Amino acid sequence: MADYHIRRYKDTDYETVRDLFASGTKEQATALRKYVMKLPRTKFFLLAVLLAQILGFTSSSLSVLQLIFCLVTCLFGVLVVVWFGSYHIFASYVHVMLREDMLDIQAHYVQKEGACFWVAESNGEVVGLVAAEPYYGAGGGKKVELKRLSVSKACRGCGIGKALCQTVISFARQEGCEGVILETTMVQYSALKLYENLGFKRIHFFTRPSFVHKLFHFVVMMYRYDILSHN
Repeated sequence: MADYHIRRYKDTDYETVRDLFASGTKEQATALRKYVMKLPRTKFFLLAVLLAQILGFTSSSLSVLQLIFCLVTCLFGVLVVVWFGSYHIFASYVHVMLREDMLDIQAHYVQKEGACFWVAESNGEVVGLVAAEPYYGAGGGKKVELKRLSVSKACRGCGIGKALCQTVISFARQEGCEGVILETTMVQYSALKLYENLGFKRIHFFTRPSFVHKLFHFVVMMYRYDILSHN
């Protein structure tokens, strides 16, 4: 188990924190690609193409090699769309966030009332991060939102993610909040298990309106931790 401690963010962490956030987010594209290839709509599309090619083969002068070429080309095209679509979803999100809250971490989290930013440090290196800020969404009551949770791949499974989440929960309790809200996605399987084991409950899910999100059935999930029920 890695030795680590959690502390508040410092300006010297800036580049490392941004890189860790970006790499941790983009790597989720791999899980999304596997998810999309298993979707019934994807399997149905590939089956429909296969049947169309077979019917075309039996009613035309196509050779077996031409049929195989058409099938391979179609499959390659699907893989290309899935690869670039998955990459686009996460890369575009990172692009926006690095120019919004992650552009000026001091102003957005450290100096803002009711917000904070922490890092997990091991052997003098930043290996994890998490942020909290006031949540102004529907539902009423004072809440904070858990954001930007990321742990270095080499340090996962050591309890760092759990400790970072508990840091946010403790912060919310100290701030007199009644709950912690977070958003995640259906392909962040380890994160989903972590949140649910900590006591977070799913309260809502939705698909963003963009074409790629809808095509890939990319679901965003909202979770809530009820502080009052855990006191």
